[in-house]
Amino acid sequence: TTDHDSVAIVIVPADRAGVTIIDDWDGFGQRRTGTGTTRFQDVTVLPDEVLSDTPYDAEPVPSVQYTLLQLYIHAVVAGILENIVDDGIALLRSRERSFSHASATSPTDDPLLQRQLGELASSAYIARAAVLDAAAAIAAAIDSTGPDGVPDAELTAQAQLQAAKVKVHLDDIAPRAATKLLELGGASAASRQRNLDRHWRNIRTITLHNPVGYKARVVGQNLLHGTAIPANAYF
Repeated sequence: TTDHDSVAIVIVPADRAGVTIIDDWDGFGQRRTGTGTTRFQDVTVLPDEVLSDTPYDAEPVPSVQYTLLQLYIHAVVAGILENIVDDGIALLRSRERSFSHASATSPTDDPLLQRQLGELASSAYIARAAVLDAAAAIAAAIDSTGPDGVPDAELTAQAQLQAAKVKVHLDDIAPRAATKLLELGGASAASRQRNLDRHWRNIRTITLHNPVGYKARVVGQNLLHGTAIPANAYF
């Protein structure tokens, strides 16, 4: 915040005097998504390092900046889902024995396990398609940017809504997919050496960065009442 009733966004070098970065993020998954603690004490900010300086009472300006950042996170989840499918294939192929009451002697020939793998692959495919669809909406908003540097408000809102819907969907299916992967291998899938639990831990950690309930509510409000999307996109 500034001394003239506004909020400024600035970028300063991490090694500037007064900047202290503390690596204290200890999440149980997706470790690189945590920023840890950063302290600023009498840090010099040069004029060309001020990206924006917006009065508190200014009208919100359409932007897909934060929407793009959040879709990046959703894309990571979609990528993890694809890894889950790859690990599921490898897990089933590595099993030589099946359960005594299974309908096939080989796990790769078990119709129940085949179906479960197919469901995982379908979830990964839909996740990828949803992320790419939202990315296209963001691209359309960016392409609409006028000489003033502001994108079309309607296209921006549409991109925000689509990215929000992606999160609502992925937050539901992705953790379940990570759990279903373990069921393909039975107790042996819990082996620390296999490290298959990393998928659940990574998904659960990264999906917590923005609360999904607020996203779903905003989508519902917009559908029912045409309620505007929060300007900062971090709803």
